[in-house]
Amino acid sequence: MSDTLHDTTGMGMGSKLSREVNPCDTDAVIEAIERPNQYEPDQTKVVETPSGTFEEKTVPDHKWRYLPKMDLPGFGELGDDCGDSITQFCECCADSWSVGSTCGLSTCPRCAQTWVRESATQIASKLKGVWAKMWSQDSEHPYFQHLVVDIPDDWELGGDPETIYWRTLDVIKEIMDAMGIAGVPIYHPYRGDEETPDDRGEWADRLFSDKDWSEVSDELEFDPHFHIIGVAPFVDCTGVERIQSETGWPIHRITQEDSSISIGSDYDMAGVVAYCLSHAGIYEDTNGDMSAAAHTRIAERPWSSKNAWMDGDAPEILDRTREQMDKIVRSVAPKVLGVEFSTVACVRKVPEENAANTELSLAQNYDEFSGDGDGDGSGAEEPEPEPEEDVTLVTCQGRALHIERAPEYLNNDDWRESADYARDLEQKYDEYLRENGVA
Repeated sequence: MSDTLHDTTGMGMGSKLSREVNPCDTDAVIEAIERPNQYEPDQTKVVETPSGTFEEKTVPDHKWRYLPKMDLPGFGELGDDCGDSITQFCECCADSWSVGSTCGLSTCPRCAQTWVRESATQIASKLKGVWAKMWSQDSEHPYFQHLVVDIPDDWELGGDPETIYWRTLDVIKEIMDAMGIAGVPIYHPYRGDEETPDDRGEWADRLFSDKDWSEVSDELEFDPHFHIIGVAPFVDCTGVERIQSETGWPIHRITQEDSSISIGSDYDMAGVVAYCLSHAGIYEDTNGDMSAAAHTRIAERPWSSKNAWMDGDAPEILDRTREQMDKIVRSVAPKVLGVEFSTVACVRKVPEENAANTELSLAQNYDEFSGDGDGDGSGAEEPEPEPEEDVTLVTCQGRALHIERAPEYLNNDDWRESADYARDLEQKYDEYLRENGVA
């Protein structure tokens, strides 16, 4: 792990805050890190032996008292019925195509991409709701923020080893409180090895590429850290040098190249969320289900009086917010890590005025956005419609739906009139009914 402290403020080390803001409570961050019971060498615990007697046992160093390694998405087994053929159609243009069904499990090597996309939509919608709530209650303009908290090698806790991850997560929550950021922490167990320390471009060759874990693990080192994707008017990082000096914990505010902006738009936020989820830790919860170490509910919890921007109930996620974020995530997902996400969106070429509206955000943080995406998954072989003179064809980007939902669209006269392939979809739906013994 690097000992270098990066300039995380975008202002240069030693700079003063440029405007009146709630400063980071540096003392509170340091206390949050130092308060937990640190591991002492040669610490013992009383255990029961198979014969029923009790004896003291020394806990080995770096074995039971450290953060868990966890699995990564896509390195488990295929889910039940995963890959069975199903027909989908585009809710925008009505184009239809056959794809293999997806189980949607994070551990499935075939469906992990879909899990990333759907989970990213959920988290992005939640963050957008927090942004809107904060905007309505705070005089300061809120912005999306991206922080990384590295966990040093000497972070070892006493007590029950099964709770180390959750107690560390509590420390992350306190750091978020002290820095005034409301958001979602995501745990990453691994980084690239010493040969590729800045390995953001390397994950494209590791994930969703039909590689075995043994092939990928050789390129990785256990180097636990948390990404925090959140919302705040401003993040004061002027105390991070003291925090690292006294605790050994580096805290970085990630900014866009040659800029003090952390996350510039809804599109950028969706891309960061999808990237972080793609190699987040996956663990087995108390119900035996596989869960991601991404903690969405933290974004909506009540805050201390210092940062009490959230009055009343948790932010409500409006249907239009979720729909818009779904479109945005599908737009950026194919470019995240340079991999194609299966069954993301319709790739049929349609007249520009008939394409899905994926280029507009509900409330951009800035005037410009990044990422327009190219969808994936059509596979349709019908010829493209002959364009009229001066008609611009673009990728449709409409949402893919199961053909079972076709009637609710086909029975809408306004939709049929706007959907270029509605008549073809009607025929495909009739075939679907006959194949399933309904008609």
